[in-house]
Amino acid sequence: MSKSVMQIESTHNFNHKSFGNLGQIEFTMAVASATLNGAPLGQKAVEYLIGYGIRQAFTDCYSQAKDADKAQSMLAKKVQAVIDGKISLRERLDAFSRVMRDLTDQAFEQSAKMTFAAFKKSIDDDEKAEAVYEKFAESVRESLEPVARERLARESNLPTVQLSVADILATV
Repeated sequence: MSKSVMQIESTHNFNHKSFGNLGQIEFTMAVASATLNGAPLGQKAVEYLIGYGIRQAFTDCYSQAKDADKAQSMLAKKVQAVIDGKISLRERLDAFSRVMRDLTDQAFEQSAKMTFAAFKKSIDDDEKAEAVYEKFAESVRESLEPVARERLARESNLPTVQLSVADILATV
């Protein structure tokens, strides 16, 4: 017995609050199966998650644009970067790597006087921006590692909460 494949198709129109319509993205995907915390997901849930991710990923790319041409250019550039596979995925990091990334981002922002995202947009060269970030991260790694280990140790000593929101809701 074969499982049916979910065909996910969505169209997303991107509009800037000041500059209006910037473009459209059409997305198609075949999904054999999907689970969330081990529970199987249906087509509507998969469509929601994929659609939300697409909207979030591409809306963020032009949010700081100063004019319509720049916003359209930023959206087109992000679309091409995704098609070319030239995007970075930083979400799947272990706890130590996440803390190191957070501390490195803070140090970068302090040094550059802007966030990495703003820096990347300001030089308009993703490869060069990523190379600068990686070189910066390597230069501060040794000094940030003890801070990261201390933060993780401190956070691991947080007390366990015994009362849940559901318990409180039941008594209200």
